[in-house]
Amino acid sequence: NLTITPKSGYELEKLVVKDADGKEVAVAGNKFMMPASKVNITASFRVIPEAYALTVDSAIVNGTVTAKNGSSVVTSAKSGDTITLTIAPAAGYELKELTVKDAINAEIAVSGTGNTRTFTMPASDVKIAATFEAKATLYKVTYTGGDFVNIRAAADASSADLGDIPNNTVLEALSGSTDAWIRVKYNGIEGWVGTGNLTKITT
Repeated sequence: NLTITPKSGYELEKLVVKDADGKEVAVAGNKFMMPASKVNITASFRVIPEAYALTVDSAIVNGTVTAKNGSSVVTSAKSGDTITLTIAPAAGYELKELTVKDAINAEIAVSGTGNTRTFTMPASDVKIAATFEAKATLYKVTYTGGDFVNIRAAADASSADLGDIPNNTVLEALSGSTDAWIRVKYNGIEGWVGTGNLTKITT
């Protein structure tokens, strides 16, 4: 049973036990089985790498970002560690932008897609920020009275007809939409389509 005591600021890097013939003896933790010969024990120590702060912006809204090193949630890490970011948008929201910057505000390369991203911890403190936005609400044109639906100048069936939108066209609802009329943009034209001619395909 070996007692290993590194100097302050150091940690064990390697421990080797060899028998009289120079063959390595298996070591488990700090224990080994004594062979039928004298042994030679050598150890090397290294400077404990400095840990740098990992700060997730407290102003993030409509979602969260969690930093993990392995399976542990962390607020600091050593240079070279692989940090995994778990992104959890609130209901109805999605990630718009994620930034990871070092102490001099330089961006750090982040890999991955979706709600899991990774980066390599630099020899610097790191700040993580994210912006979440509401998911787009999409509609499909499903007009039963013909192959096209009119796009109107206002939320009124008697307003000017600005053009036709073919059935099965997918449209994004713009701000200002109501329960009865959806404001849309189609082929560069902004106007209104009655919800009775549309089927909602996302929430």
